[in-house]
Amino acid sequence: MNEKITLVMFFSFITTGIALIFLASSISDEYGIDQNHSFFKQEFDPKLKKIFVFGSSHVGALNSTLISNNISNNYQNYEFYNLAVNADTPKGRSSVLTEIISLEPSIIFYGISYRDLTCNCNLEEKEDLPAIHFNLILDIFDPENKLKLKNIDPKSVTLRMIYGKLNEILNINTGKSDVHYSGSPFFTPTPGKIMNQNELKRNAVYAQASILTVDGSSSNEQVLYLKKIIEELQKNNIQIVFFTTPLSSEYTSLLSSNTQDNFQEVLDELKIEFGLDVYDFTNRYGDLSIWSDSAHVAYNSKSTIYTTDILNMIIFEIKK
Repeated sequence: MNEKITLVMFFSFITTGIALIFLASSISDEYGIDQNHSFFKQEFDPKLKKIFVFGSSHVGALNSTLISNNISNNYQNYEFYNLAVNADTPKGRSSVLTEIISLEPSIIFYGISYRDLTCNCNLEEKEDLPAIHFNLILDIFDPENKLKLKNIDPKSVTLRMIYGKLNEILNINTGKSDVHYSGSPFFTPTPGKIMNQNELKRNAVYAQASILTVDGSSSNEQVLYLKKIIEELQKNNIQIVFFTTPLSSEYTSLLSSNTQDNFQEVLDELKIEFGLDVYDFTNRYGDLSIWSDSAHVAYNSKSTIYTTDILNMIIFEIKK
């Protein structure tokens, strides 16, 4: 009897572990930037000054084609690229900073929000059973971490998959688009419908904005990486400008006052320590009908106000 139980547990262990590996492999390609991506290897026109925008899907929602065309037509010695990537963080961005600097951009605009500086300390400190299970499987099948799967949080990957499937069921997004958007090599925005207020309220609760925890700068790993990025860019005479990405009122109303205060403290500290400009778009469109969900401006012809304001910000900095 004990042998049968052991055998069943063994096969369960192996099957689940392999499933996790394939799941992690299939999803991990959608997040982060490959250092060997063709974008870093292409030949750029040496006569043109490059403008880059960093950020997560909040920045990916920008109409990069609109911005790129406007910059090319009106400021012919500049070219624009939106380097947003899904689920971006300062820690993730720092992994390709050498490649970014090698392209010698003139100005980098960095869009950040609460989620980018969220602390996952409790998750990291708690070595729960799924994480142990996952790591044991990887030790067996990929001991040298050649697939870089040990860098993946299995809990995060699983929740991400569930979130995506629920979005499909609830018709929050319409799925990936095969349309190419100029100037956006790492992120393809999905054209989507605009939610009404009731949908936004439900989505905000579903997104659980209130559990986001932004720690103060001294204990926040993401802030430390952010400062390293700034230091390296300034060391290489690359101008960097920050802007906070917009959120709906339904979303921000669920954020704790402590998280909001700490986020503002980080921004104020960056301004003083590095002499940076920070444009605040967090609450600018909070009550407008432009949202694909409570945290993202829709990629929609009726919500171009966000893109237009970012374009104006870029133009203002070019003219300075």
